[in-house]
Amino acid sequence: MAIINDSVRNTEQLLEVHNSGVRKFSVSGNGELADSRGFARVILNPVAKNIVDGSPTTLFTVPVAPSSGVGGIIHFQVYAADATDFQMITGIATYSSVNKAGTLTNAITYATANEAKVLSSGTLTLAFTMAEDTPDVVFIKVQPTGSLTETTYNITYTVFPLRGVVTIV
Repeated sequence: MAIINDSVRNTEQLLEVHNSGVRKFSVSGNGELADSRGFARVILNPVAKNIVDGSPTTLFTVPVAPSSGVGGIIHFQVYAADATDFQMITGIATYSSVNKAGTLTNAITYATANEAKVLSSGTLTLAFTMAEDTPDVVFIKVQPTGSLTETTYNITYTVFPLRGVVTIV
């Protein structure tokens, strides 16, 4: 049985799917897909986020409690354009962090071998980083570097948190 709720806010349940009276998964107004225990397994983020050439932009945050860890996968597409040329990179990045006695150890990987890059002209590269801008919270960021004088520059991404609670910024 599916229950569709009307007029929900971003964090409220838009859709719940039940089998024999037991909730199997739900979808929130913000595009979050949660499992039967309420843990977000996919955060569909269809809104393109504007980014700035040469500047790190925070995509999302994840709190990391002491003696625990977080990690997941990001599917993304960066689009850059000026008046005459267009550039696009579609790819995957992975992230992990552990908290040992209040000290975070972070890792983020982005393999260019897995990206699909198309450029009508010039160059475009990306750097993904993690920072602890707030104690016990990691901030996942992307920094593009391109050769165009961009009039449009954005990233669209979906997060698959395997462990941890993600907040889209």
